[in-house]
Amino acid sequence: MTRMLSVSHLLANGFKEVGCWTAFEQRLSPPAALPTRRGVYAFAIGRQVFYVGLASRSLKQRLGFYARPGVTQRTNQRLNEMIRNEIANGSEVRVLMAQPADTYWNGFRISGPEGLEAALIEDFDLPWNVRGSSTPPQVTTSNAAPDGAGRRAHGSVPTAVTEFVAKNPGCTELQIARGVFGRTAVQPQANSYCRKLVERGVLERLPTRPFTYLIKDPVTTTERTTAGRPSPLVGSSEHFTTGWTPERLQTLSSMWEEGHTPSEIADALGGVSRNAVIGRAHRMGLRIS
Repeated sequence: MTRMLSVSHLLANGFKEVGCWTAFEQRLSPPAALPTRRGVYAFAIGRQVFYVGLASRSLKQRLGFYARPGVTQRTNQRLNEMIRNEIANGSEVRVLMAQPADTYWNGFRISGPEGLEAALIEDFDLPWNVRGSSTPPQVTTSNAAPDGAGRRAHGSVPTAVTEFVAKNPGCTELQIARGVFGRTAVQPQANSYCRKLVERGVLERLPTRPFTYLIKDPVTTTERTTAGRPSPLVGSSEHFTTGWTPERLQTLSSMWEEGHTPSEIADALGGVSRNAVIGRAHRMGLRIS
């Protein structure tokens, strides 16, 4: 049975902490003065280790690939986004390293770094390691929803994420994680689900710091149709909504500037949801408090 890997466990067994990732204007930078030899590295948030990797040539070079990933380097791109999101959410992503010596077995050389990395991934649950995360997290009750109501999500994790965003428009990934997985959850647990739901056109990610999410406006999602009829969004009660005519847009803008709530505007317009009003207001450049 796999278990969480703690920073203290690594430090007590030969790893050294070398610093934290930093980000400036979306550009990621690893800690300075990294070793140029091969070894094993780990990324941690708080007391928990989230990722373990191998630098087969140079630790400095390997972390540099995460900072500037190539267009075909999917793992580097994925880790780059996760690290930047954590920093944007106010977390420190700690970097630890070890350079174990090689050993021998019956005259055969066994690589110390390769063996250590493989053992850590096999023995511990590491949320950012695709191979290391043994089982998908279970959906649990949480009292951490922004609306304070608490909830229990049913069904798959993507559906639970969608339902939570529908109930709490403008929520962050950290709030989604705690609302779906429990109050002790951390942001990376929701990151991949949010990204995939954005790619599928279910969620819309707003360019805030940190990122916030809305249910995507069904009006602008013309690809989500079946046999020419609108198809409801996953987890959404909206089955149909009328078009955004110039008159309706003017009504939305006027009521928004007058301080009416999204729910009041939706009721006045008819045929649209509160989430659709918020999403349209964002695209119109209206100030969202």
